[in-house]
Amino acid sequence: MPPQSTRTNAQSPSSSFNPQEQSVYIIRHGDRWDYQHPEWKETAERKGDPSLSSLGHEQARQAGGFLDQLFVQEGIHAEQITLLSSPFLRTIQTSNELLAEMKLTKCKGSTCSAADSIKIQPEFSVFEVDLRGQGYHASLPPQMNERQCYFPRIDGDYQTMFVPSLPEDKDQFFDRCDSAMEHIARNFPCDNEKHPVIIVVTHAACCIGLVKSAAGLELED
Repeated sequence: MPPQSTRTNAQSPSSSFNPQEQSVYIIRHGDRWDYQHPEWKETAERKGDPSLSSLGHEQARQAGGFLDQLFVQEGIHAEQITLLSSPFLRTIQTSNELLAEMKLTKCKGSTCSAADSIKIQPEFSVFEVDLRGQGYHASLPPQMNERQCYFPRIDGDYQTMFVPSLPEDKDQFFDRCDSAMEHIARNFPCDNEKHPVIIVVTHAACCIGLVKSAAGLELED
C-alpha cells in the first residue's frame, strides 16, 4: 500500500477522469496477525486464516484514505466502484477498513458515501496461492454467510466468477491469474459510467500474477 494501479490509456493523477477508461487497483491485504504474533498458530483452529495485526488495520485505513482522496480528485462516484475481495479473513478485513475510510467519495446526486454504499464482493478466483500443500484453504469457513454476520458490507448475493482447482503448481497459478483478469474484463466491462473502477483486494502472490496479466508483462519484467 498505496495500491498498485493498472489503467488503460493511463493519465497522470492530476488529470480529469475519462469514463471510457477503466482503472484496476490491485491491493495486498494488510500485515497479518501471525507475522506479529507467531505463537498464535500454536492454538488457532484456523491456522491458514489469520486476522490482520494492528499494523495491518492501519495500513488498510491508509489505503482507503489514499483512494478516497484520489476518487474525489478524479470525480469518481461510489456507484462507479466495484470491490472484489478474496474470501480470507485478512482480505475481508482490509476491504472493510478500506471502505470505512471512503467517506468523501459520494454517490451521484446524493449525500451517501462509498463507505455507506459499496459492497464487498467475495471473489474466490483471487484467493491465496497454495503451492506446497500448506492447507490454507481448509481454514476458510464453509459458507460466506459466517463472514457476513460480522462484515455486513459483504454482498451475500454475489456469485464468484470461478473457484480455482487445488492443488496448483506455479504455472497453474499464473494461468489462474490470467483467467481471473479475463473474467474481470468480461464480467465488469467499462461502458461509459459502468465499472470504470475495479478494486481487487488479494494476496502478495496474486498481486504479482494479476498485475503481470493486466499489464501484459512477463514475470521477469
